Formats: sequence, structure tokens, C-alpha cells
Amino acid sequence: MAGTPKPIRARRVSTSFDAAAPRERFERQPLPVQAVRMGVTTGFDVWARLSAVLCRHLGWYPRVDPYVGYGTEGYSRLICRTVLASPKAAAGSIGRGIRTALTVPAPRTRVTI
Repeated sequence: MAGTPKPIRARRVSTSFDAAAPRERFERQPLPVQAVRMGVTTGFDVWARLSAVLCRHLGWYPRVDPYVGYGTEGYSRLICRTVLASPKAAAGSIGRGIRTALTVPAPRTRVTI
């Protein structure tokens, strides 16, 4: 008879991002490509900031949207993002497509597991 499974120990890690290959680095791109990328990222940053201010004004709250994680018996990785959600939003609902891409991010939101 199998005993009670042991809990997996959690350890604190910081978020890491994959680094671009040297040939893909922003500084090595032609000037038109750099200009377009700067325009797109600046536009997204402005949208994210304005939409966050508006959503918080409307009473929206931070919510964790989980993604499928992975792990073994001794290690697990939880992947999620924090977004602002309407009070009418169903908790735990899974979104798809462009709706999830255009959710309002909730930057610098502390999450405790």
C-alpha cells in the first residue's frame, strides 16, 4: 500500500527570461527594424499603463492567470501571469486567443503561493 506522498519543497527563485542569441540582439538589427520594434514596444507600454489606470479606477482587481506547469517528484515549476480582472469575471476561467493576449497586465503585483 502506498503511503502519503511527500510534499514538494518550494524554493524561492526569481523570474528569468531567455536571452536572445547574439545575432538576434536589438542593437545588431538594421535601423528600420530597431525603429519599428521601439514603436511597437513603446505603444504597448503606453497602452498597458493607461489601461491599468482605467481598470483600477473601475474597481478591477489583480488576478493570477495560471498556465500549465511541469515538474517531477522533486521539482515543480508554476507558470502564471498577473492581470487585472473585472469584478464580473469568472475565477479560474480559461481564456483563449486574442482575449488573453489583450488582458490588462498587473505589473509589480506580489503573489504568494
